[in-house]
Amino acid sequence: MKKIYKYAALFALIFAAQIVVGWLLGVRLEENAFEIFTALILEPIVLFSVFNIYHNRFELFEEEKARLSISDEELKKTYNLEKLLSLWGKEIAIVPEFLPAQPLPIEKVSVQLNTKKFTLDPFLAIHLEEILRVNRKSFNSLTLRLDQIHSSPDDIKLDLSFSDYFSHLATNLSPEIQVGGVRLRSFLEPGPTLTPLAVSKTSNHLGLNVLLLTADQKLVIQERNDKVSSFANTLSPSSSGALNYSIAIEKDKTVSLQTALRNELSEELSAEIDVDEIFLLGLTRELKRLGKPELHFLAKTSLNSTELLAIVERNPKFQDEAQALRFIPYQRTREELQNQKLSPSLETNLALYELMAKH
Repeated sequence: MKKIYKYAALFALIFAAQIVVGWLLGVRLEENAFEIFTALILEPIVLFSVFNIYHNRFELFEEEKARLSISDEELKKTYNLEKLLSLWGKEIAIVPEFLPAQPLPIEKVSVQLNTKKFTLDPFLAIHLEEILRVNRKSFNSLTLRLDQIHSSPDDIKLDLSFSDYFSHLATNLSPEIQVGGVRLRSFLEPGPTLTPLAVSKTSNHLGLNVLLLTADQKLVIQERNDKVSSFANTLSPSSSGALNYSIAIEKDKTVSLQTALRNELSEELSAEIDVDEIFLLGLTRELKRLGKPELHFLAKTSLNSTELLAIVERNPKFQDEAQALRFIPYQRTREELQNQKLSPSLETNLALYELMAKH
């Protein structure tokens, strides 16, 4: 039984005891019976509510620690033979896997879905329950894994296969956990280079990141709140998620990147946003999450920043993951964001955006 349920059972016993005591006192002190009875009932409810809030915050902290407790400097030393991307003159812990000669129209990006399914290394399978206890995620789901790529300067084909979220939690999302006396990073990606995608032991759930450019030439940036399990309280792209089977599947059972991107953008912004053009800026691998592959896109909308904000703010669900939107003039990204706390996906999107702008 999870700790939170044990604590809930304990509070339920306290609550029952308080009711009995309240009734007995109420009988003996008839003048203040109602006040005594009410206070004794409300006290455990308030205490449990406060405890539950802090318990959830603690679990988020522990989960974040397991995923992100290594510094960029440590990562650079561990993978010192990898060529890294740079943002504003400083290297970031991101490895470029594919950089097009110029922004690549989404129509030039194709996918091939294979029916095979990723299987965990036997060592990880044995310790799966132990690894999952660190993470709050309690349900599994079907995900899409990047096996390998075939590319030229003008197009790219992605070979995908099936995986699942538990396998992702047990590999890419828990690199700093130790099980069986072994740190997962040392077991899966010890360095000094990343394992090629085709033979990687990690789930490599393919990430999707989109920077949205408005008609008045402003980049849409999200302020992530403290409720999310990854990169809380950071700035992130307009949309930052993953290529799940459920958001990418078409009626004919084929996988569509365009459909996935539009669905992910609508979900993250809690609104249907008209997108006129989508360009691939690059494919990268994130060192912090064991070489997790990430696609980075630039999308253009005919809406200006005022119109977009008005649409997004109509839906209160927007604040489930984000606190607010920022609209940054694309020429002023460095001045506006250099001293802010950025998620790795936003750092990468901006680095690729600036790299493509030079061309």
